[in-house]
Amino acid sequence: MGNPPRQPLPRSGRSTAAVARRHRQRSRVVDQWSRVGSILLLLSCAIIIVQPKWSFPRSEAGGAGAQPVELVGTADEISYFLEIALGSEFGPDSAINSAVIRKWQSPVIIRVQGAPTAEDLETLGAVIAEINAELAAIPGLTPEMVSLIWDDNHPSPNLSISFLPEAEFSQVEPNYRPGNLGFFWTYPNAQGVIQRATVLISTSGVTQQERSHLIREELTQSLGLMNDSWRDQASIFYQGWTDSTTYTELDRKLIRWLYSPRLQPGMGMATVRQVLPQHPHGNGS
Repeated sequence: MGNPPRQPLPRSGRSTAAVARRHRQRSRVVDQWSRVGSILLLLSCAIIIVQPKWSFPRSEAGGAGAQPVELVGTADEISYFLEIALGSEFGPDSAINSAVIRKWQSPVIIRVQGAPTAEDLETLGAVIAEINAELAAIPGLTPEMVSLIWDDNHPSPNLSISFLPEAEFSQVEPNYRPGNLGFFWTYPNAQGVIQRATVLISTSGVTQQERSHLIREELTQSLGLMNDSWRDQASIFYQGWTDSTTYTELDRKLIRWLYSPRLQPGMGMATVRQVLPQHPHGNGS
């Protein structure tokens, strides 16, 4: 699971605004109640500080353009979904015919490690918000069932994203396959429910834009869309080396289809085909 060995092509990087800003307020003593006011101000600041670094509840992320999902698609769309969702680049399910649906069924608590740039953190926050927006468009799916939450202070994260040189990847994830500048590995149980995952992003040998692409691709694939394809060069799942930093509409549809409650972990190809009927007029949802 991860990207195949790739040779980076020279491309210009992308600069974005830094992610975090802090504001402080100062007040002067003006009357006998100022001491009480100062204490209340300090207490409110303390509450803010202990909040998760980045958290995107679906109620905030939703409504960013995602439409309610309908499990109907064209023959090509369904075929593409089966290729991406059933099977993986590495591991025992690399053969699509023997693969099953694998997905999270609990909130994904993300912890960042290593040495990310400000642009890396900006990208990660944006991708989390976009994924949560797609999840919010799925009828019957609640944030308590599945959502992405970035909280570096959480005592029990189940997905780690490490930014470090590619030469150090194997120290973090023993299943790492050498030659991949971005890599992910998931740990599903016997029923196909993903319980934890590791994402690795190289801080060497790539431009900022390429790293932004890898953040989007590897995090998305760690949700259960684990395979790459040669079909669509614009897709985040494209097999060849690319530095695209946006989802296509079909990419978004795949995320919504995978997390529809009608698709359950452990389902094989025949069952998935029954759940995803082809649109009678050839138009996707």
